Amino acid sequence: QNTYKNSRMSACASCSPFSISTSTVGSESCSCIPGTFKNPNMTSCSMCPTGTSSEAGSQHCICSEGKYWNGTICQDCARGSSSQRGSLWCSSCPVGYQSLSEGRECACPPGKIWSWEKDHHGSCKLCARDSYKNEQMDSCLSCPEDTTSAPSLDYCSCSVGKFWNRTTCEKFP
Repeated sequence: QNTYKNSRMSACASCSPFSISTSTVGSESCSCIPGTFKNPNMTSCSMCPTGTSSEAGSQHCICSEGKYWNGTICQDCARGSSSQRGSLWCSSCPVGYQSLSEGRECACPPGKIWSWEKDHHGSCKLCARDSYKNEQMDSCLSCPEDTTSAPSLDYCSCSVGKFWNRTTCEKFP
C-alpha cells in the first residue's frame, strides 16, 4: 500500500516519491528505495546522481574511488588526498607525497605502502620484515633469497662482499 502512520498522526499518509513503507502492515515510517538518498536536512528521498548507487534507507550515495559524498553530489578529492569507494571524506596524503590513480591512493615514502582501514581512513603502513619498497615501486616486494630487511626499508641486506643494486645483490667488482 505504501502508506505509514506514526503515533503523532491520526490517519495514514502516503510515502513520498522514491520511498516505500518499512513493513507490509502497520508501518510507522517510510524508507528510501535503493538508488536514492535522504539526508537529515531533507523531507523526501532524491535520486542518486548518475553513476552512483545507494542501499535502501541510505542518507548518502556511494561514490567511486577518488571521490567523496558531500551531501548532495560526488566531489573529486583535492590534490594530495584520496578516497575509497563509498567514502564520505578524503584522506590526506603524507606531506610531500601526491595522490595516485585519480585519487584512489597516495604515494608513500620508501619502505611504506598505502593502506585502507575499515572506516575508510588511509595511511602509509610499514612494509613487512624481509620485504622492501623504493620510490619507483607501487607495492612491497619480498627480498630475494639469502637477503633480509627490517620493516620499512627500501632495500634488502646482502651478505658480505655484495651490494644492493635496487632489486638484487651483486658482487663488488
